Amino acid sequence: MGLPDVQPLQAALLAEIEKKMMADLERFSPEGIVRAWLSPLGGEQFSDAIGSWLRQAAPNMAKSSKT
Repeated sequence: MGLPDVQPLQAALLAEIEKKMMADLERFSPEGIVRAWLSPLGGEQFSDAIGSWLRQAAPNMAKSSKT
């Protein structure tokens, strides 16, 4: 006597999990995901600070790449 063949059950379960995961991924935009990741770090304030830093750094990076 061996173990029962659960391969069909496993395949069906994995297909259902994949379907739910894909549906959840389609609900989120990249911007929403980044906001969710950054919210424990201060959310909007943190992302605004990073954006400000990048805007200030961009002209300096452009100057240094020309030389």
